[in-house]
Amino acid sequence: MKISASVKQMPLPAKKALALWQTKRQSVSYTAGLLKKYPVGLSRFSIEHGKGGKIKGLIARDIGKNGTQVWVYYPRKEHFGQFALAETDIGGPADLYKGAVGSMRTINNNRGFLIIDWVQHHFRTGIEKGTIARGIATEYGGWRERVFGHILDEAKKTNLNLMLPIYPGRHEENTRILLRVAKAKGMVSEKQTTGGALNLEHLLVKVV
Repeated sequence: MKISASVKQMPLPAKKALALWQTKRQSVSYTAGLLKKYPVGLSRFSIEHGKGGKIKGLIARDIGKNGTQVWVYYPRKEHFGQFALAETDIGGPADLYKGAVGSMRTINNNRGFLIIDWVQHHFRTGIEKGTIARGIATEYGGWRERVFGHILDEAKKTNLNLMLPIYPGRHEENTRILLRVAKAKGMVSEKQTTGGALNLEHLLVKVV
């Protein structure tokens, strides 16, 4: 299958991640980020399929210390080069996981909760250099549903309730998507506040 940009043009994180599409390659590692000192270790988690068995993307996990996991959603091989060359924020998740459509990070707080502390797209749509055409981006519009679904399964497997912080003026769409996925799995969800000085709101999905 043709890749839309030369592998030689791709930044190192994208080159490494592309290797996960090889059937015998289960994991890759590299250093990235500011000063290229952040260690990344990706393991292939699943190849996602849509209706009729069409391949929709690949999910990998970067499992860190202290109960953290980054779930990274990569595009199909024919779109990999375009996402690899998309402009991203230096030092952020999109920089660490070049070539990805988006990522989420979960943290086990050791108090019975699995917390999703970021949900981030790794690209901008447009026609300018460094952006992704809207038609291609639309093909990956369901990446959050797919990753949320796997995170909920993980929470259930590890006997942890899931929590998604809701910051004022942000993340409303993420909340709606997670509610929809949780409902489809028969899980009960409710909005709560943490109390205290910050009094932050969060969505709690009762898995156990």
